[in-house]
Amino acid sequence: MDNGTLTIHPEWYYHDRRVKDLIIELSFWLKQGVIIEHGIVSEKDSKYLKTKFREKSKELSPAKWKDFISLPKNRFPFNEEDLFVLEEASQYKYGDRTMLESRIKEMNGEQILGFLKELNEEITKPRTLDFSKGLIFVVGNLDEVYHDSKEFSPDLSPDVFYRNSQRLTLSQVKKALLNRFRPEQIARLGNNHIIYPSLNTEAYRKIIDLHLKEIQIRVIEKSGLKIEFDPSISEWIFQEGVVPTQGVRPLKSTIRYGLEGQIPIVLLDALSLSETVDVITLKYEEGNFCAEFWKPTKLILSKPYRATEKTKPYKESRKDDLQAITAVHETGHAIVLIDQLGILPDQVISVASESGTEGLINFESRGIISIDYVKRRIPILLAGFEAEKLIFGKEHVTDGSSDDIQRATDLVMKVFKHAGFGPEILHFALCVDDYNYSYHDFNHVENEAKEFIEKSKKRAQTILEREKPLLLEMAAKLAEYPKLSTKEVSDLVEKFGSIELISGLESKGFGYRNSLLEAIESARSARKKHHEKPSKKAALSPYL
Repeated sequence: MDNGTLTIHPEWYYHDRRVKDLIIELSFWLKQGVIIEHGIVSEKDSKYLKTKFREKSKELSPAKWKDFISLPKNRFPFNEEDLFVLEEASQYKYGDRTMLESRIKEMNGEQILGFLKELNEEITKPRTLDFSKGLIFVVGNLDEVYHDSKEFSPDLSPDVFYRNSQRLTLSQVKKALLNRFRPEQIARLGNNHIIYPSLNTEAYRKIIDLHLKEIQIRVIEKSGLKIEFDPSISEWIFQEGVVPTQGVRPLKSTIRYGLEGQIPIVLLDALSLSETVDVITLKYEEGNFCAEFWKPTKLILSKPYRATEKTKPYKESRKDDLQAITAVHETGHAIVLIDQLGILPDQVISVASESGTEGLINFESRGIISIDYVKRRIPILLAGFEAEKLIFGKEHVTDGSSDDIQRATDLVMKVFKHAGFGPEILHFALCVDDYNYSYHDFNHVENEAKEFIEKSKKRAQTILEREKPLLLEMAAKLAEYPKLSTKEVSDLVEKFGSIELISGLESKGFGYRNSLLEAIESARSARKKHHEKPSKKAALSPYL
């Protein structure tokens, strides 16, 4: 199909084979003396009709069967299945089914047989299908290329996931496709890939607004009532329905079953009131949809309707000890993140809805793993533990840092043993099976890694002690509220952060490209100066 055409052999089609069967059947019955005039079988030819309408003849009594075939419309020579076969085989050349029936009703038995033979001759020729001007879209979800696709937490920031998805490349897509197709099949897909990024916060809010407008239009068309949605409804849908890695489906189901399911009940209540309602205002308050019925500026009734919530209750502030611990822990991570990477988190959460997670910070990872990055990343991972120790004392530190410590240890061991970040550029074995191909005397490497983690811990301690006023103020906010946005974190940093912390924002990243360009420019300048030095020949007298 490289030239855009495809030749189809007729035997590939079930319908083509069935036309041949119809020719054989009709030929047999015509030889038996069956009479067909104007597309209608003679009433006397009951055997043929019983063959064609076998199920009908079985379910009717002899008397009712006689009444049935007495009607000309019930003596048409082809049943529903036969007509479907003729439609498909003729590629609707004779129009729709009604037109095809009308054509057959103009023929007698021999003419119908000739029609079938002509149709069979036409369809038994190989067919060439021309797709040279066609545009083929192969559409699908490719979870393998989206590394966060298996994260189902509604606490993830849509904007972080969106920015990460924008960095996906064609090469990554093709590697992911290897999990599903052979290389030659991937080659046939070409390079015209449209990689859709995930939805960001703005996109989700636009989708919510569109659905709310659709509901308003439907309500006024069917009931004549105007319904208005308070911004709290849109926010409720966002908090309850958005799971960034799963797209629009969870959001739409939240709108349909969470909100739309309540609308008929609200409308019935509005119509049952003694006074005529002109406008219904719907807002969300503390687990309820609150409907206000107005005429037109007079409030007739205000009534709550319990909202069905699956996620939002787990995102609400509890103001308990666990939230206080999480507030301190996540603030520690956030402050050291700002200091070490020079970026603000997208959000800091002290009440998480995901089971097994108390809090988290969302931020955009820089992606390039270097020695410098690891030196900055490990203090961030250990900062939660150190923040708890600084505020509550060593004996009151909780086990909430176990995952952080594991991730820090895993990262350091991996880069020391496999990436050459340790004392030697060697690939170290992780188990006995790797001894043949990797160096396995790694006790000194693990000691170096332990010392590296210890230094990182002390760096986190130093930063948090210096930023203790900010640590306390930010933790106080997170102990009261379930999360802080980038803007709220920025305001706190500006107000309570040290000059060193504020001045370091957006200045911690190492620019590999800029460093390379500077080195090239320096080398070129040195070469130019070398060539510009006067040679010994140039210094001699012109007379020589």
